[in-house]
Amino acid sequence: SHTTETSTHSSTPRVSLTTETIRQSSTLRTSHSTEMKSHGSTLPITSGRETTASNSTVAFTETYKTSSPTSSSTSVPITQMTIVCQNGGVPSGGACICPPNFYGTYCQFVKNLIVIENINVTIRVTVEVLNEPFTDSLKNPLSSTYQLFSIKFQEQMQLVYGTTPGYRGVQIISLSPGSIIVTHNVIIQMPLSNYSNNNYKKDIYNTLSQSIHHTNCTSDSPGQQLCFNQTFTQIDDAFVPVLAEACFVAVPAGYSQYYIAMNASNVLSCISDCSNISQNHYDCHRGECLVVSQGPTCFCEFSDLYWYTGDRCQVVINKRGVYGGVAVGLAVLLIIIIALAIFVYKYKNKIHSHQVADLNERWYEEGWESIVPQGFTVRNPETMAWGGSESGGSASSKEYFRPSLDKVDTSAQLKLGRAHVTNL
Repeated sequence: SHTTETSTHSSTPRVSLTTETIRQSSTLRTSHSTEMKSHGSTLPITSGRETTASNSTVAFTETYKTSSPTSSSTSVPITQMTIVCQNGGVPSGGACICPPNFYGTYCQFVKNLIVIENINVTIRVTVEVLNEPFTDSLKNPLSSTYQLFSIKFQEQMQLVYGTTPGYRGVQIISLSPGSIIVTHNVIIQMPLSNYSNNNYKKDIYNTLSQSIHHTNCTSDSPGQQLCFNQTFTQIDDAFVPVLAEACFVAVPAGYSQYYIAMNASNVLSCISDCSNISQNHYDCHRGECLVVSQGPTCFCEFSDLYWYTGDRCQVVINKRGVYGGVAVGLAVLLIIIIALAIFVYKYKNKIHSHQVADLNERWYEEGWESIVPQGFTVRNPETMAWGGSESGGSASSKEYFRPSLDKVDTSAQLKLGRAHVTNL
C-alpha cells in the first residue's frame, strides 16, 4: 500500500485517488492513494478503482466519494465493466491474452488452419499374462470381465511403459487364450518433424523393448500385478502414424470434431470447413466463417446499403427498399385513417340532419296544446307574411314558423294541439 499526501496551509479541499487490484487464486493486492490540501473550504473527493479477477474474469469498478464537513460521505458508482475470457484466455489490462490457436476479443474463435506439430504413432506389442486365467467372457469386449481386465491392464502397463518418451497409453487389440495373450498398441506422441528421424524412433523402440523385457511382474501387490512370459513378448518395429487422430492432438479440446487432417502446402495441418481448401467449404457469401464452440458459423457483414442474413449470409436486404416500403406503408395508413375520419364525420352529420328534419315534420303534423302553469308564449314575427301581409310573401308555415325555446322548462309536461293561424 502506498500513500502520497501534499498539503499547504489553511483549510482542506482534499482529493484522494485510490487504486486497488485484487486477484483471486494467487492473491495480489496493490493500493495507491494521493491526497492534496490547499486553501479554501473543505471538499474531500475520493476516486477509487477496484480490479477483481477470478479464473478468467476481470471486473473494473470505479466509484467517486464526496463529503463535506457538515454531511456524511456518499459513494456513487461511475462505471463497471466485466471481461470474461473464454477457452483459457487470461484477462490483462481490460483485454484477453489468448492461448495458442485462439483469437478474438474474448478468445472465442479458433483458427481455421492449425499446423500439426505433434503426431501419435502406435507400436504393436504382444505379451502373455501368466497370472490371469482366460475365460469365455473375455471374448466379449462389452462384458464386465473384459472391461475390468482392460482397466487393470492399462493401469499396470503405465508402470512398465511410463519411462518411454512420449508415452500416452495402451489400446487393447485382442485377447486370446494361453493364460491371457494380449495384443495391444502402445501409443507414443512425437513431434511431426521427428517422424522421419530414424535415430529418434530407434531410441524410443529400444527404451520400450527394455521396459517390457526387464519386467517380470508389474507390482508387488498380488491382487493387482500382472506377470509376463518374457520369452513370448513380441514388439513390432513399425511406427504407424495415427492420422485419423492427428487433429485430436493438435486441435484444442472440444473443437477437434470440426477439423480434418490434410496436407496443405506440403505441411500436415488440421483444417475446418471455414478453410477455402476444405472439400466442405462454408461459402458465407457476404460474411465471414469462424469456428466457435458450436462449429463453423457464418457471421454476416453489414453495409450502409444492405443487410445480409441467412445461415450462409445468402439473403440480401436493401436498406433503402425497407425504409421506402415502411414510409409508403405509413403514408397509405395515414390516408386510410383520414378517409375513415371524413366518412365518419359526414355520416354523423347526415344522421343529425335527418333527426332535425323528423322533428320539424312532427312539429307541424301532430296536434299541440300548451298547458303550462307559469305561462308559455310563442312569437314568430315571420307569420306576419302569411296571407299576403306586410312582406307580401305566401310561404308556408313550415318555412316561417320557428318557436323560440331558449327559456323552456324542459321538465314541464306539455300537451300541444295543432297550431292555428290568426290575423292580428
